[in-house]
Amino acid sequence: MKKEEILKRLDEKDIAILHSIYTLRCLTFNQIFALHFEDGDKYKKPERQCSRKLNDFISYEILEKNDEGRFEIYQLTTLGVNLVRSTQKLPPNIFDIENRVVKRGYFRAYELKIQPRFVNHQIHLNQFLIDFIEMNKELGLKFRYYDEKFTSKYVNIRPDGIISTPEIDFFLEEDMSTESLKQLDEKFRNYWNFINSSEYKFKDKKIIMLFICDNTNIPQTRIDLVNLSISNNLLDKIDETFDIYVNTRENLLQIMRELLTRPNEYKDKIINVLEYRGFRVTKGELLRPLFNDYHFDIYARLIEEKSGEVLRKDGRLQEFIFDGYNNRPFYTLSKIVYLSKANIAYKEKLGREILYIICLKDERELLDLIHDLKVINGLGMSNVYYTCLSRLRDLPFNEAIFYVSATGAIQNFTDFAFSKRQFLTSIDELEEALGGIK
Repeated sequence: MKKEEILKRLDEKDIAILHSIYTLRCLTFNQIFALHFEDGDKYKKPERQCSRKLNDFISYEILEKNDEGRFEIYQLTTLGVNLVRSTQKLPPNIFDIENRVVKRGYFRAYELKIQPRFVNHQIHLNQFLIDFIEMNKELGLKFRYYDEKFTSKYVNIRPDGIISTPEIDFFLEEDMSTESLKQLDEKFRNYWNFINSSEYKFKDKKIIMLFICDNTNIPQTRIDLVNLSISNNLLDKIDETFDIYVNTRENLLQIMRELLTRPNEYKDKIINVLEYRGFRVTKGELLRPLFNDYHFDIYARLIEEKSGEVLRKDGRLQEFIFDGYNNRPFYTLSKIVYLSKANIAYKEKLGREILYIICLKDERELLDLIHDLKVINGLGMSNVYYTCLSRLRDLPFNEAIFYVSATGAIQNFTDFAFSKRQFLTSIDELEEALGGIK
């Protein structure tokens, strides 16, 4: 059947189906159904409608179905790509400004083909996007998606996919738990080079990498390996404009929801407790010049009423910087490890060092942080302390704050200089009480 005849038979949904298969390169029946039929009238039997349409496409020779082991996938034929070109008005040629070359404005069918060994990876990557689209029906956020094949926004790095929102570019790295530590190291060295490029310096929005740990029954083991590789190759480059979250698909989708709808919710809870305790609170970003450009969420201090200066107790000025660890952002880990650099700058300007306190939601989150720090060899750092929201609210301040040593001892303090420690518990005892990490 000729292209013109087929075009006459296609409705708006048909065109949308073909375009989604072009954009995502291959889709399973369930994924096509989720994208285009799931909201349909159940009395019209949408599963049957979907099956009928796909069979029609195959009979028109615009779509082919291939059995790739675990999945049956649908991909466009040459005629299918030509239909997409016509309906989407894809140009025959475009000018690549960055590379100063003229190239084709579309991909041919053979260029969209996925090698059999990469099909599982592509299907899982596409599923993350489909799950995000489903979540976004509630959120109503504007976004664009770029598969690695279509990525033109960045020249020096090619993540597996990009979900681009007005304020954040989410780099998707789909991990099937098959890459070795050596391969992971190479991946993150490429990111280190990207962050050092002129392209990165002139980026127009924040970048958050979502490292999606799939295809494993023991995700924490895989997360640990990925975290180790990041700490060995990229930790010094992570900041408030480039952060990383390593987790499972389900958890990362919820992290995206929080980052896009209520990014400051937990920070506000910390501020509320600090102000309840009588601290004067300032946005940490205002003090960046004092901290060698490191960005901490909160700067809090107690003020002497008569002088208006920072209060001194037991010989120490009562001023602190605070961050949370909600959803396990890598930037917090980086600041813990490199706090000494921030304190060197602070001491040069003000003649003193400052204490850094990580405020956790609860002891479970504390255990997660301790585990992540053990992986990257970040326990026992000087001037790094911890607390939980309930302790910060209910206990005397010096007792609410505790230190975690490199040997696993958890200690709080009997004085406000934070020099006299007393043993509370150990990491092993805490793990036993809480039943291990998440």
